[in-house]
Amino acid sequence: ISSLACELPHIQEMDINPLIVDEDGAVAVDARIRVAYPKPGHAPYGHLAIHPYPSNLCRQSQLPNGMSITIRPIRPEDIDLKKSFVRELSEESIRQLRLTPEMLTRLTQIDYDLELSLIAVAQVDGSEEELGLARYVANPDGVSCSFLLVVSDKWRGL
Repeated sequence: ISSLACELPHIQEMDINPLIVDEDGAVAVDARIRVAYPKPGHAPYGHLAIHPYPSNLCRQSQLPNGMSITIRPIRPEDIDLKKSFVRELSEESIRQLRLTPEMLTRLTQIDYDLELSLIAVAQVDGSEEELGLARYVANPDGVSCSFLLVVSDKWRGL
């Protein structure tokens, strides 16, 4: 139901009655949905305070050395992955990026409407490892942005 509310803001009302739930699952015996006409120029997700995770941006790719990677938007639960990534950076890289512990949290908890962080990850020795990050944050002028590109020292040159 939450996916319907996110994807179809034109839904005005939903009525599921009766909804029968038992140990085997749930069954909607009867349902009714009232829909309004969308407003012209309607922005997707403009009705939400925070935009949903953009899973449509997830991609599989392959590096020139044959390694398979996934490029995807970062998620809040990636904080431990991000900490591991930063631990692998050289002191010079950390100094250039001016990374702080607060910034790590900020890098994983974003508003997908105003900013985006894509990470490249790969399975290395049975666990997911971050190879790099591309991030932008829209400036208040709505025309320009700040951006950041970081590749782990370990994975540079592939």
